[in-house]
Amino acid sequence: MLDRNITLEATSAPVKLNNLLDLAEQIEKDEERLDSELRRRDRPIGLELSALAEKPLAQLCAWQDHIRVQNAPSAGRRVASALRVGMLILIVSALLLGGLTAAGVFYYDGSHPVNIINALAVFVGVQLLLLLFGILTFLPDRLLRILPGMRSLRETFSLFSPGRLLRLLPSLLPARYKAAAATLVGKTGAHRSLYGRVEKWLIVRAGQAFGLAFNLGALAGCLYLVIFSDLAFGWSTTLQVDGAALKTVTDKLSWPWSGLLPQAQPSLELIETTRYFRFQSGSLPGSENFGPAVLGGWWPFLILCLLVYGLLPRLLTLGLASSRLHKAYRTTMLHLPGVQTILDRLNSQLVETHAEQPETDLHASLESSASGRYTGNLRGQSIAAIDWGGTGLTVEQLTAWLRDSWQATLELMTEAGGALPLEHDRQVGQTVAASSGPVMMLVKAWEPPMAECRDFIAELRQQLGKQRPLAIVPVGLGSDTTLQPPETEMAAIWATMVKQLGDPWTFLAPPGQVGRQ
Repeated sequence: MLDRNITLEATSAPVKLNNLLDLAEQIEKDEERLDSELRRRDRPIGLELSALAEKPLAQLCAWQDHIRVQNAPSAGRRVASALRVGMLILIVSALLLGGLTAAGVFYYDGSHPVNIINALAVFVGVQLLLLLFGILTFLPDRLLRILPGMRSLRETFSLFSPGRLLRLLPSLLPARYKAAAATLVGKTGAHRSLYGRVEKWLIVRAGQAFGLAFNLGALAGCLYLVIFSDLAFGWSTTLQVDGAALKTVTDKLSWPWSGLLPQAQPSLELIETTRYFRFQSGSLPGSENFGPAVLGGWWPFLILCLLVYGLLPRLLTLGLASSRLHKAYRTTMLHLPGVQTILDRLNSQLVETHAEQPETDLHASLESSASGRYTGNLRGQSIAAIDWGGTGLTVEQLTAWLRDSWQATLELMTEAGGALPLEHDRQVGQTVAASSGPVMMLVKAWEPPMAECRDFIAELRQQLGKQRPLAIVPVGLGSDTTLQPPETEMAAIWATMVKQLGDPWTFLAPPGQVGRQ
């Protein structure tokens, strides 16, 4: 029995990457089991989780806890561990890079002062520019569509995100993490339409974590040099910039803290005093009139610039990216093909029927080989059907079958393929795309899939969108005009074709398997 503490924990705990991947793996495992067997397993669990019927995410997490093999490391947990190791490598690299950058920018050998202009360019100018490009990632697509060139700019910038280094995980991680990391990279790459948002926000979060770690390293390096060495600061530029102009810039940069820490706002006297002329006699003219401490007077301003314009913005964007990532986990988990079937098994009444005669081996083999994980997306729906190549199935037969198998209705039925022209097929796709429910494509069970069929399915997917269910149904007609399942060999051929499409929302649903209890 499921412990109440587990149920409450699943209700309040956030959805994580391991929940998502474990759910996808369990759905794939359940493909090999009979629908009746799955219902007998899940319905008692559903009764225990009836209080979570209106909270599908919590119910799914609690269901996972119930069927998970105790003390056995799941694939999702192995992948999550590999990702944590990869993130640790990325963060340590960023910390070292930040520290080395600070050491380079604040390098002082006693002959020339540290140039404030260089420090501001690296730790403020470049940081704000990268942050500006990074903000494009968080803007909704509908806003970017009305801003010319912004989507292209975002895509170009994303190519240089440090978060993309996560794609190199399989080659960078220790041997025991390689397989798990390859699973993550392969799954997000193969089913981009399904895992695209998760992949996007994983990369964005990793990029912001890299930026945060870089600034922490730079801040730590700067503080170390300020505390344990005697830095001298000055400013120099070949541009015709006077002290008053630089004072205007520093005043604007100091605005966030000027009220609380006025001493961290450079004065005009400090600016004029520390101007550096390389070729003039005496690199700091008039240096005899002030003490060495004046040359270090810039450090509070620089530290706060690193904190306000580098560290804090990255902390905020990291929090926002993490929030978007967890939302992507939840959304993807609810939209995984097969989730609706699980919820249907958990929350619908278990009804079993027994045939007068044993089922044939053909039926059993189909039930064990053909995918039944999507039927919950079709049950009770209004379905648009496409008869590809002329199967001979009539509207009356299909209507009766949908009613008896799925408690579904037929919204429309149209023909495509065969001798019909290509333009007609395209028009059929547009007509079906304008309907509201799932789509069913009826094909001849006795014929293998041809190239024209694959091309039609690919174009139909573009017209339907990414997450609209498309059921491929190989049908045969018996001598008494009843629907017959395909032969095992032909079912395997069609199943292979569907799998090769790499589309998680296109699935095989042969007669004789669908709706069977």
